[in-house]
Amino acid sequence: MYEREQEQDVLATVLERLGRAQPSLVTVEGRPGEGRNALLRRVARRAGELGLRVLHARATRAEQELCYGAVLQLVMPLDGTVCDALRSHPPGHGPGTLPGLVEVLRSAPGTPTLLVLEDVHWLDAASREWMEALARRLYADVPIALVLSSRTATDGWSRLVPSPPSEVLVRNLTMRPLGLRSVAAVIRHVCGTGGEPSFDSAAHEATRGNPAVLHEALRVFHEKGHRPVSARLPEFRAIADEFAGDLSLRAMEELPAEAQSVMRALAVCGDVLDFPLVRTLAGPRELPERELLEVLESAGLVETCGHTARIRYPHARIRVLERMPAEERADLHVRAAALAHRAGAADEDIAAMLFRATAIGAPWVVENLQRSSTDALARGDLDHAVACLSRILLEPLEPARRARFSLELAAAEIVGSPHVAGRRLDNLVRNAGGCAAGTLVRRAIDLGLARGDDDWAARAAAEALPSAAEPAHDDLIALYWLAHRDRQDEAELMIPVVPALPETPDAPLQAGVLAWRLAVRARDLPATRTLARTCLNASAGAAPVMPRLAACRALIAAGDMDEAHSALDALIREAKRSHARAASARLLTLRAEVELRTGRLDAAERDIQDAQEALPVTSWHPAAAPQLAAVGVHVAVESGQQERARRLAQHEMPEGAENGAAWSLLLFARAMVASRDGDWAGGLRLARESGSGLLRRQWLNPALLPWRSLAARCLDALGHHDEAEQLAREESDLARDWGSAAAVGLAAVTAGPLTSDAQMARLREAAMAFEGSREMLLHTWSLVQLAQAELNAGDAPAAAGRVVRLTKVTTTYPSSRPAEAVRRLTEELEKPATPAAAEPSRTSGLLTEAERETALLAVRGHGNREIADLLSVGKRAVELRLSSVYRKLHVTGREELRAMMLRREAAP
Repeated sequence: MYEREQEQDVLATVLERLGRAQPSLVTVEGRPGEGRNALLRRVARRAGELGLRVLHARATRAEQELCYGAVLQLVMPLDGTVCDALRSHPPGHGPGTLPGLVEVLRSAPGTPTLLVLEDVHWLDAASREWMEALARRLYADVPIALVLSSRTATDGWSRLVPSPPSEVLVRNLTMRPLGLRSVAAVIRHVCGTGGEPSFDSAAHEATRGNPAVLHEALRVFHEKGHRPVSARLPEFRAIADEFAGDLSLRAMEELPAEAQSVMRALAVCGDVLDFPLVRTLAGPRELPERELLEVLESAGLVETCGHTARIRYPHARIRVLERMPAEERADLHVRAAALAHRAGAADEDIAAMLFRATAIGAPWVVENLQRSSTDALARGDLDHAVACLSRILLEPLEPARRARFSLELAAAEIVGSPHVAGRRLDNLVRNAGGCAAGTLVRRAIDLGLARGDDDWAARAAAEALPSAAEPAHDDLIALYWLAHRDRQDEAELMIPVVPALPETPDAPLQAGVLAWRLAVRARDLPATRTLARTCLNASAGAAPVMPRLAACRALIAAGDMDEAHSALDALIREAKRSHARAASARLLTLRAEVELRTGRLDAAERDIQDAQEALPVTSWHPAAAPQLAAVGVHVAVESGQQERARRLAQHEMPEGAENGAAWSLLLFARAMVASRDGDWAGGLRLARESGSGLLRRQWLNPALLPWRSLAARCLDALGHHDEAEQLAREESDLARDWGSAAAVGLAAVTAGPLTSDAQMARLREAAMAFEGSREMLLHTWSLVQLAQAELNAGDAPAAAGRVVRLTKVTTTYPSSRPAEAVRRLTEELEKPATPAAAEPSRTSGLLTEAERETALLAVRGHGNREIADLLSVGKRAVELRLSSVYRKLHVTGREELRAMMLRREAAP
């Protein structure tokens, strides 16, 4: 009875007046579930407690055709002769033909009587006539009170009372939905604790303040052990929806046939059509529009706004649709969509109707769904786009159009259902025939390549080649050789023989693929550049994307960052315009590499995030998925986010990830993280494993992945200086053979400041190579490492001069790894010479033999647990020894300890 205080006060007054033999007539109207009948039962119980005579009945739809059905319930407690008279007497129209009425009136003076009648809107004609006659006899000296309830307007009853208001109390009460404060109070009462404000608001919205729905939903919600908190709102909404749906269906069953037809029409079209059009959709009209709306509103089924009406509870709409036979439902959706199309409704609204309709065959259907799909793709609503394109394929289409829409559907499905998209692409390529053997097959294979399914793309291109027309022939050859995996340890796929790429291809896409293949093998740098530029300058906008992406990768390997960045920008814009999300993800990932090498760490991080949004890593083909993770690790490491880099490096990859070239990229990234953490042995193992995978695929160019240099760095840290120098020299020689100064610099920077004299020369060469180039990150690292090497060699003035040039790094990206290295160098240069630093031999004599052994193993990259195992001591003993070493040598950790040891080795 929350928010029912006013109504209860009125009914209390009725009982008080009845006790004084004064008549009253009160009507209570309200929608189902709002408590109108509960209020009547409450007053009936109270009247009985006060000793008043109570005649209580409820009219029902089932007894609407039963003569005097409700009156018989009322007078049942009276003399049985009254009931017999009602059963035997036909309904009349005069005062003398209403059996039982006189008996009720005569008995009232001695026994004040409360007549309670629920749901008078279901009264049979005879009972209504009887009750109206009784209301007309409520004079001041008649101690009878009538309390009636109805879901429809009840003001007509009050006009029947003949006496003035001063003699007879006449009231019309209207039940209202509960407000937010009352909903909160009900939640507190049922759940035993107050709900969170967001829960209260959501519960009010979900139940529309209907007391019955609210109470029952909360009861079940509480019985399931849930608390009224925001985290449990999904559970509450599901329960509330069920009760609201049940309430609506029960109310709908009591409606006239025309009103039920209108409800079904509303369930199909929602609020898309104005109410007059909804009635047109529903069928024959009998009731006036205003009366029909009143019936629906009073039943609590619809809400109106202007000329439109909608079903009150969203879940009720679903329940109404579920109750309809499938054929009837589909036919209604067909007619609703056609009506909405003629009325000029929004494309998205019409599409929603078409989703549940059978094939129509009208041209406007495909046009509407195509526009709706395009709009959905533009706003990123892939689910709606997939639904539109799937529905288009149900319409009768020409083969060429069907193939085109199938390709568009696969491109949209590749994000949420990549395996479904893959099967669709395979079916498209196999069954394209003459209608799409050219452009559509090329685009389909390119889409598969963009996701990373190289094996399928190679097979599909080879199988499509024999039947391809001349314009597509060259492009299919290019796609095949781009997808072909050059691995010496795998059997050839069972596919037809494909012609080799010509040495000087005329087709732009073949030029791009050949440029990449030359770059991979570190062959002919000038030809690589020329071919890549030919591809990017001559390819049309509709050409497949992946060969052009390969041309960009070739330019990156050649060190032409500006050209690669500009081409990638154009390709990304093109991919976004055509909603090619898979291609966008690959392009953004590659551009992130360029942004990283040019020192734009924030832009690189944005590109990685955009790539993940365009195509989540779970939608990438397993063989390509490690690429996104690898670039993300590189960005995190250089941004100084080591913990994030660790998480990304150890993120579980899908089964089959180790079969692609991208696996080597991830292993290299993991090696970087391990070396950064001081795990030199682990870094060495990962770097070598990465290189082994690249060599199996004949990826020989150090400009792609300088794994030898990273392995050399790990070897040097572990004390294997000769082997480290040999690997670093091999990497440097390969880079020189390739001919790119950037590749030479990359090899030197990755190796870092090794202990060999030759590495100092390589670092100077790297610093000169990157001078004035856009590769700001590598240029920064070349200066940092050269300064560190000079400082280790005792040339502090030279190191200080280089550090001065690096001050901008600490302000632009203060939390990045280069900035951290610059600050560390600055601190070392500003640190006054200590006895330990000036006289290393004398200071080292302070260490015990056990401390020297422990320090040496720590400098070589072994962790505390490994050192403990090697020395057969406990881990705690290792920690204590290292603490003593740091204290005696006046250093703060392993980095400074290693730098000190290097300076000692360089000292004369």
